[in-house]
Amino acid sequence: MGLAWNAQLGSVGTDSGREVRMTEHPGVEGARASIEAFNRGDMTALRAFYADDVVWHVSGDHGLSGDYRGRDELFAYFERVRDLTG
Repeated sequence: MGLAWNAQLGSVGTDSGREVRMTEHPGVEGARASIEAFNRGDMTALRAFYADDVVWHVSGDHGLSGDYRGRDELFAYFERVRDLTG
């Protein structure tokens, strides 16, 4: 039995035809807004989504890996990623 998401109805239906209503997690709207701000390059709007004491960890053994502490370091990292990736 498979599931099919109907975004317009906000529901999940099964192949048996039974429909189950689901509510969206409250954090989804904020996540979408932060991704949209990032994609627009709107760093001012994006800053509002991160705490002053944020810690962002990038795993690996490369020039970007490490811990970025606080908004200033995090946003310097984001700008570096944008510069490197276009």
